[in-house]
Amino acid sequence: MIVEFDDPAACDVAQAGGKAARLADMVQAGLPVPPGFAVSAGAWRTFLATTGLAGSPPAELRELVADAPLPTEIEEPVRAAYARLAERLGVVDPPVAVRSSATVEDAAADSFAGQYETYLWVSGADAVLRAIQRCWAGLFSPAGLAYAEHAGIRVRDNAMAVAVQGMVQARCAGVMFTLDPATGDPSVICLEAAWGLGSAVVGGEVTPDGYTVSKPSMAIRTRRLQAKHIRHVADLTAGGVRVEPVPEALREGACLSDEEVLELARLGRRIERHYGAAQDIEWAIDERLEFPDSVLLLQSRPETVWSRRRGEAVLDPAAGALGWIAATLRKGA
Repeated sequence: MIVEFDDPAACDVAQAGGKAARLADMVQAGLPVPPGFAVSAGAWRTFLATTGLAGSPPAELRELVADAPLPTEIEEPVRAAYARLAERLGVVDPPVAVRSSATVEDAAADSFAGQYETYLWVSGADAVLRAIQRCWAGLFSPAGLAYAEHAGIRVRDNAMAVAVQGMVQARCAGVMFTLDPATGDPSVICLEAAWGLGSAVVGGEVTPDGYTVSKPSMAIRTRRLQAKHIRHVADLTAGGVRVEPVPEALREGACLSDEEVLELARLGRRIERHYGAAQDIEWAIDERLEFPDSVLLLQSRPETVWSRRRGEAVLDPAAGALGWIAATLRKGA
């Protein structure tokens, strides 16, 4: 029913789903990822079989799945796994992210990013169990059903695992591409950053700071600071995320130090080498930890736009800076 992120079995997409399997692979590659576990696709199938919902029409399953009593053979392992995570984090009822992890999610041909549910700052075993069922139910949301139909995937072939992961108390967060998402240039790493949780950046609610870093030299090439008027922060009382104004003194200032930018870029280059392809990465800086332990990776998936066509590099990573200068001089000769 449960596979921990540091268990090799968690890297099996058929068991842990795309999102959890990628997180587990990053953990086992030694990358800085918050700890967690996956509620397996087997648990989802057990839930359907035990509750008798397996034969129900997909259009009706969203409400039925969310409201059905949870079988003991699933509930008890989840409570035990959450208790182990709490012990590891040293926190009673630690807040966690509960993320849908479908077995076809982030597949090579189709990206299901954003189609399924994620619940942030969920605290307490009862709340975690409810969020898991809501993730299962999200498999049958109108968006999920429509996307599966568009991709030619039978919804019953797409099992739903769920990732449960310790939350980061983010001073700032954002996204990182291991190429230029505007041009496809693979010689740079591009970062976007804003105060608070990364959901404000991903959701387009704030114009983030932007950085480009050269892969060969690991030097910051461009820096673009923006006025960041709002931020997403944890609402521990309600159990979720709320929007608040950014203090005036912080609005136009950089939310990342140069050393944090470069550490993120180094991690981005390392992830790209690990997977052998350009990556789209979510990250956060945990304000409770000292640098560099504060720099954490939340998710990585293959970049889906430029990976299907080759961008012309402004600077060839294999040649290095001197090689590029020599090639430029030859072109001008």
